[in-house]
Amino acid sequence: DLGNLYRNTENFDKYITAHKKSEEIALLIKDYTIVSILDGNWGAFYRNRGEWDSATYFFTKAIDNSRKSGYRKYIGSSFNGLAEVYRHQGRFKESRQFLDSAIRANEEQANRTEMAYSYTLLAKLFNELNHPDSAIYFSRKGIITARATARAVSISSSYTGMAEI
Repeated sequence: DLGNLYRNTENFDKYITAHKKSEEIALLIKDYTIVSILDGNWGAFYRNRGEWDSATYFFTKAIDNSRKSGYRKYIGSSFNGLAEVYRHQGRFKESRQFLDSAIRANEEQANRTEMAYSYTLLAKLFNELNHPDSAIYFSRKGIITARATARAVSISSSYTGMAEI
């Protein structure tokens, strides 16, 4: 959508304006599928800016609205987002719990792109916990899963995750 175009070109003022307008319309027509997607995008926006409380709020809202609407394609992405936030905060137990939820959701939705990211995040978590064998195992699993998607961005992310270990 237009908001994501602005985000990808780093025109954040226009991104925020377009995204708010989209959300306003989605709420007006009570389309919680769209609201859940927009909330997930807000969560990612704030996560990328290191604004953990806002990211947590929007990822949680995205999960709630996904459940409310029944549209669960990206719910694993929101669980991944929460896991990432909690890892950055040093809350490793909660991070692991959200990654387990992400993996289950991604399996249910056959979302291999997000599954690859879940494995990469697990590798990063195990690396921070000083469990190198598990970190390498999940990093490899992330790469294998990403390569099966044939999506360059997913493959690149998985290899970058391996390089960080």
